Amino acid sequence: MSVAVGIAFKDIFEIFFAGILLFWRNPFDNGDFIECEGVEGRIKRTEIRLTKIWKTNGELVVVPNSYLFKNLAY
Repeated sequence: MSVAVGIAFKDIFEIFFAGILLFWRNPFDNGDFIECEGVEGRIKRTEIRLTKIWKTNGELVVVPNSYLFKNLAY
């Protein structure tokens, strides 16, 4: 049980910390077009834990900031 809780908190902390680093580095703004590991589209909004992206087919995708921080080429 404690291992599962530890892993869950690790993921939560990782997502939160990546959000802080994205705000600090500011690699993209709302409206910018990005491509990241199969997700491509325009940034709608960046929040502390997640980023909302409008894909080219009109679909709204919610991506954890840790995913963008690890996979986005700056």
